[in-house]
Amino acid sequence: MTESKPTIFYDAAMLVLAEHAAQRKALNANRPSDYGSKYKGIDVTAAFKLEGLASAADYCGADKDAKLIKEAAFSLRNCLFLPMPFYVEGCY
Repeated sequence: MTESKPTIFYDAAMLVLAEHAAQRKALNANRPSDYGSKYKGIDVTAAFKLEGLASAADYCGADKDAKLIKEAAFSLRNCLFLPMPFYVEGCY
């Protein structure tokens, strides 16, 4: 069995998630009155970006990355934990 390596789609998803984390951190620091809706808006925006990446990965034949990215988008939309490779270094 050959070991697969992350593609550019996985790297792009990591950038989306890093931006997502930075936006949530900034929101936590400010705590506006409409905190809950802004928080969910950040999650949904990141999920849309991830879904676009998943579609592109699927189209280009990066099936493993497409599956992981789709799972991450689903997790963000439903307030679940991200798949393991997105937050444990070297778990891909």
